[in-house]
Amino acid sequence: MEPIRIVTNKASILNYVGHVAMQLDSGIAYEVIIQETRKERTLDQNTHFHSHIQTIVRETGNSFDQMKMQALLLACKHYNYPYVYVDGILYPLSTRNRSTREMASAIEASHMLAMEAEVFLEEKEW
Repeated sequence: MEPIRIVTNKASILNYVGHVAMQLDSGIAYEVIIQETRKERTLDQNTHFHSHIQTIVRETGNSFDQMKMQALLLACKHYNYPYVYVDGILYPLSTRNRSTREMASAIEASHMLAMEAEVFLEEKEW
């Protein structure tokens, strides 16, 4: 059987999977993969996030890498930003291949970090 790829909503998936399951041979194992359709982060989102980090760095004197990591850790904790555990330590995934939703989480976390550091962020039309 050739793989079938459908992009749809939850109700349609439930209906379709039930319909297909009725036609399958019960003696064969099948693999069903359901994953969220991802839209890659935009250049504007990337600029928005990194501009905020730069502002926080400028106002606090901390390093860019420290502040970016701190923002991403907040995003993991509060906004379900993706991460991995290595030897029991949580590491946020790079912003490089994130979705628009994941990058929005990082941006919100940069706002939180700025509030904690009492840094005013200027919002622009991104």
